[in-house]
Formats: sequence, C-alpha cells, structure tokens
Amino acid sequence: LWGFLADTKGRRATLIPSLIIAFISTFMSSLANNFWLLLFLRFANGFFISCASSTTFAYLGEFHDNNKRAKVLMIASIIYSIFNVLLPTFAIVTLNQDWSFYVPLIAVTYKPWRLFLLICGLPSLLCALVMIVLIPESPKFAYSQGDEPETLKILRRIYRLNYRKSILLYEVKSIVKDDEFNSRVQARPKGFLNFMWSQSLPFLKGHHLRNIMTASFIQFSVCNAANGFWTFFPEFMNNISTWKESSRDSATICEIYNTLSVHNNQTENVLKCKQNHELSTYAHIYEVVIIYGICYLIMSLLINWTGKLYLIIAIVLPAGISALLLIFIKVPTFSTYLYLVLLLSGLTISVVNASTVELFPTKMRSWAHQQHMLLF
Repeated sequence: LWGFLADTKGRRATLIPSLIIAFISTFMSSLANNFWLLLFLRFANGFFISCASSTTFAYLGEFHDNNKRAKVLMIASIIYSIFNVLLPTFAIVTLNQDWSFYVPLIAVTYKPWRLFLLICGLPSLLCALVMIVLIPESPKFAYSQGDEPETLKILRRIYRLNYRKSILLYEVKSIVKDDEFNSRVQARPKGFLNFMWSQSLPFLKGHHLRNIMTASFIQFSVCNAANGFWTFFPEFMNNISTWKESSRDSATICEIYNTLSVHNNQTENVLKCKQNHELSTYAHIYEVVIIYGICYLIMSLLINWTGKLYLIIAIVLPAGISALLLIFIKVPTFSTYLYLVLLLSGLTISVVNASTVELFPTKMRSWAHQQHMLLF
C-alpha cells in the first residue's frame, strides 16, 4: 500500500500523515489499559511507521544524482545509528526506575515502560513537523508525473534552501523531457485496482522480476539474522552477565539461555515482568550502535569504489561464520562479541536499499522497496 501511494500520490504526501498517525498510535498505546488494546495499537504503529521504511530511501535518493546517491544513503544510515544511541540512553533513564502512579481518569497505572514508549514515538512527530516546514516533495516524483511547473517550483525551493538566495536567481527555466516524463503524460488506467495492477505488472516480468527477487532474498536472509537476533539481544546479554557473575562453568550461549530459563521457571511461583536490566546489557547495546555508525561511515567512503556486491559479501561472510561459531564456543565473553558480529549483518540492509533506488525508475521505486520488504 505505502509503496503504491508514494509512487502515485507523492513521497512527502504519504510520509507526513503516516508519521503523524504512527505517533498518535504510540501515544495511545502508552496509555492502553489491557493487553489486546496494546497489541492492536502497536500493530497500528508498525503499519503506519512501515511507510517510512519503504519510502524514505527512495525519497532521499531522488534529491541526488547517481554518483552521490549511494554515498548519501550510507551517510543517512550514519545519522540513523547516531539516533539509535539515544534508545539505550532513554532506556537507562526510564526502564530501570521503579516508580509508578495511578491515573483514575483512564484506569491506568503509569509505569516507566509507558513513558519509554512515548519517548520512542516522539521522533515520528518531530520528523513530520520538520517535513511540513522545510522539506519539499521529490522533484523526481513531480517530473515522473509529467508536471514540469511543479518540478521547477520544487527545484527553485531547493535552490533557495541550499544557497540562501532568491529563487529569481535560479537560471533553469525548462526541463528536457525524456521517455519517463512523456509516459506519465499519457492517460492512466481508470479505477484504483486497474491502476494498482498497472503499477505491479512490470515487476512480474523481465529484469525487474529478477532484481526484485534477488533483493527480496538478500533482505530476507539478512533481516532474519539481524532483526531476529536483535530482538533477543538484551535478554541474551543479561543472561550472560548473570552467568558470569555467578562464576559458573563454561557454556555455549544456548546452554546459558536454557539453564537460566529452566532455573527461573522452577524458582518463580508468581509470573512477574522483569523490567530492570544489568548495566552491562546497555553497554553492549551502545557498542552495537556505535560500531554500526563507524561501519556506515567507512561504507560511505568505499561504496563507490568497491561496489555494492563486494560490500555485501564483506558483511555477511563474517556474520555467517560468527553464527556457526556461536553454536560451539563455550567462552561467554567470546560469545558476546560473536553475537555482536552477527548483528552487523544488518549493515547489508542499507546497501540493498541503495541498490533498489538505482535499479528501478522513479515511478516504481517506492513500490519496489515495498515489494522486497513485503516478501522478506
């Protein structure tokens, strides 16, 4: 849905409302008073925030030419990593607290995890406000829609923002029309479903089908490792820290997890949510996001020189070896760093996104992002 809307209605016009609704759903979920309402609101948040995941790279890439696009997208990933440093910081400040108070108006006991949810939702609102005030629509999108006046208007605004000069000094008065421009001037299929089918059909044949399937396979493999293991990262690190403090024998990470899980099930008669984590757990999260930022910086310098394929191989090969070693290594400290290397496989996601931006034309770009994300 989001890719189709971004390719037909505009990147900016799709991103702004989805970000605002994502924040509203997060705010409401922080006040949810039962599990099913919380589950529904978190699902709604994931649905609307996924628009940014499928649209942002295409949107940003269209402000830059082919020589700078991949590098700019890697730099954007650096900024993403910098902001990720804030997450464990917010978690330390909020989640490791024991306060709570009752709000009778909505029959909710407000606890630190609710505040953490709200804080995590604020960037969505801030990004939407910044886009409303500062960031224009993609000029490539306006051009691909056959709208030359709007394209020139956007380019003049970008000129004014970049150079702090009057738009009257902008010398471009017209744009050369190519096949992409002329194809959008033609009549579109009538009806929503017919239009959606016309947008989807090119992905089912020729080199577009091959490209989307290749991107989807890589994304599935990488996200299965990076995002899947990231979900359990705080718990695994907390278990390893607890294991080492108790001076137990050497064990693999799976043996540590299974032993502590069985022990907790036998000793706890009352099911209780463990909200606090060891500080070493947060330290390891800092290590991951800082390493991600450094790696993205290095990748931004190398990507035009090495090419994307060699970068992907250089990332996934060590991650795959680390995953195999985790099965056999019985040194908890060593297992911790092998786990960190495995999580670095997520660096590949940005490289594949940058490739997708370049492999597909403007009218298919966000749709292509959505398709390979949907498939993985």
